[in-house]
Amino acid sequence: MLRKNLLVARVAVLLAVASADGVAHAQVDPAPAAALAIARRTATEVLSALVARLSADDKRKLVGIYVAFDESATDINALAACDDDGDYVVVVSDAFLRLARTVAAAQATDEIFGTHKVDEYAALLAGSQAQGVSTLPPPVGFFDVSQARAPAKLAIEAVRFREVLGAVVGHELTHLVQGELVCPNPTATHERGDDVWTREEREHALTVALKLYAPLRVLLADGVATSGLLDAGMTEQGELAWLSVVDRLESTPGPAGWTYLALHHDSAVRAQVVRAAADQWRRVHAAAGPVPASKAVSPPLSADR
Repeated sequence: MLRKNLLVARVAVLLAVASADGVAHAQVDPAPAAALAIARRTATEVLSALVARLSADDKRKLVGIYVAFDESATDINALAACDDDGDYVVVVSDAFLRLARTVAAAQATDEIFGTHKVDEYAALLAGSQAQGVSTLPPPVGFFDVSQARAPAKLAIEAVRFREVLGAVVGHELTHLVQGELVCPNPTATHERGDDVWTREEREHALTVALKLYAPLRVLLADGVATSGLLDAGMTEQGELAWLSVVDRLESTPGPAGWTYLALHHDSAVRAQVVRAAADQWRRVHAAAGPVPASKAVSPPLSADR
């Protein structure tokens, strides 16, 4: 009973943070609607690319899987779930997409110009991010204008952004491929209502996810997803930049309310797993060609439990 009450309390706190969009709408949105639309489209494309590399059996099992977009502007969120029709989904929030764009821009700037923008932005969030409001954008002057517009930097930024999405979406996809969550009615039909991730769906998905995302499962998913990421022609660089930012935020008060941090712990350890998986992939790939993603089987969790 105590465990159940603690679970209910955690869901209530996280939902309160995720529902604070009234506050967020009063802020200046750093990402215009067009950029958000592109980010959403990229997330969908990345999922399609990762699913295309699954085995025939896994494709049949996850038929109809799609990316559902949580419109929260305040909650950094990504998780595996079932929608209200029983289809498999990977959920990402608009707040996550905006943060991922900034991390990609910072990482690209560091790579091209030898700066430390990833660390500086992580420090800004760790020191100033308040709970229940939109993620702080980089302040005016944070990025040098000429550097921000440099073609080489923009090219790397697009690649790193895709890698961040590939890592995060691929991680959540792996939980589903492993059979850790079983959706009751997957279908190939994409209905119009699927485009809206409702409050009821969010609440149920979070309740299930808090049971599903055990630390070992998260680490196993990181390893498998990293192999899939490299199989799909991406690198782990965007993922490592993402984890370095998240690592700085795990123990800070403001970001502590983010759903992503409630589900994905120990980012420093996760980064070690990612590096090890990438190194192993390259060793085996160099010797024997493409590497099939190994599967560490975990007990399934029904969406109804």
